[in-house]
Amino acid sequence: MVTYSRIISGSRLPYILAKMSYIRTFALLAAALGNCASLRAQQADMVLIHGTVLTVDAKDTVAQALAIRRGGIVAVGTDAQIMKLAGKTTRIVDLHGRTATPGMIDTHSHYTEAGAEDLYFIKLNDATSVADIVARVKERVAVAKPGEWVRGRGWDEGKLSERRYIYAADLDAVSPNNPVLLTTPAATTRR
Repeated sequence: MVTYSRIISGSRLPYILAKMSYIRTFALLAAALGNCASLRAQQADMVLIHGTVLTVDAKDTVAQALAIRRGGIVAVGTDAQIMKLAGKTTRIVDLHGRTATPGMIDTHSHYTEAGAEDLYFIKLNDATSVADIVARVKERVAVAKPGEWVRGRGWDEGKLSERRYIYAADLDAVSPNNPVLLTTPAATTRR
């Protein structure tokens, strides 16, 4: 029969204790490193501080600072609250009292609305009557080649004295050889 005293007094005890100590040390070290990795995962990539942050939440909350991780806002609050999320690699942006608002990156751009379309389109947003629009189309037709499209945009039947849409019959007399496309914010009229 093997007793505890024989096992303890055996020559393998120091080896077993040393192994257990090594394993325990390794486990503690792994846990500590795991906690460090967990803390790094909680750190913000960027913080914006010393500003006015409009959250646009249901209560229209205004904060001083915000934290961003992996491209998303992870926290808003006071400078002190948000700085707790900053680490060694966190980019800190001082807003110097400026305002930050949530937004999105929209790759759907309307470059032509920045002025280039004025070269190609008849501006109609200030037209007050069908006759005014017809006169502008007539001017553009006069410089267009036969068959070339004449385009205009921005008219609003609600702003026209006639309170009606533009009809093809309105444009036929001034544009017999050119197709006309006039767009409105609500619809498209083609001839």
